[in-house]
Amino acid sequence: MINGLTPDQAQTAADYMAANQAKKVALIHDNSAYAKDLADFAKASVEKAGGTIVAYEAINPEEKDFSALVTKLKGIAPDATYFTGYYAAGGLMVKQFKQKGVSGLFLVGDGSFSEDVIKIAGVDNAEGLLITATPTAEFIEGAEAFTTEYKSTYNNLAPGPFSALSYNAVNLLVDALKRANSTDHDALKKAIKETKDFKALGQTISFNAQNTLDTSNFAVLKVAGGKFTLAK
Repeated sequence: MINGLTPDQAQTAADYMAANQAKKVALIHDNSAYAKDLADFAKASVEKAGGTIVAYEAINPEEKDFSALVTKLKGIAPDATYFTGYYAAGGLMVKQFKQKGVSGLFLVGDGSFSEDVIKIAGVDNAEGLLITATPTAEFIEGAEAFTTEYKSTYNNLAPGPFSALSYNAVNLLVDALKRANSTDHDALKKAIKETKDFKALGQTISFNAQNTLDTSNFAVLKVAGGKFTLAK
């Protein structure tokens, strides 16, 4: 799978908030290692862009009632709130924030990129919810043929969250094997590291000195009418 890393996702969120004049940002995580890591990177990215973290809160993901936190944030009136945990708590939080009328944008990380977050929140409450994630095939320009072939192969099953990224990884591996002209581990590793401007579904792949993607493939999605769409 060819994917950006946590700092890339955090930067995507920070860039979107900055572009939408969200200067006062509340960050919420669920104390899991991944969610806290994403919240920490988001804090650094927001502050680097000139924003202010007005709240940095941890929740118990088993909790069902977030009324104390919601009331606190309503008083703070953030321009945006970013929840970096998973959809079970995320859906409930979205619902309670909307019902309490907390100000600002509400974003969730890719741990909440699931139709279940809409079901838990309710379609009306989830309207306008923003999600930072690597887009599925339906949101990738030029992936129509891939989607058609995928459905044909797998009994009309739509590509999953990482299907297109896995497809890109296999194609990149094939390309690297050709360039290395060998299956030797070191030769193949070198060829992958030297990948430059490899054209793939939804991304052009190059690697930097840190051996990570030169260009992030994270995007911001938005819930509209109970469906995920690309945010404009």
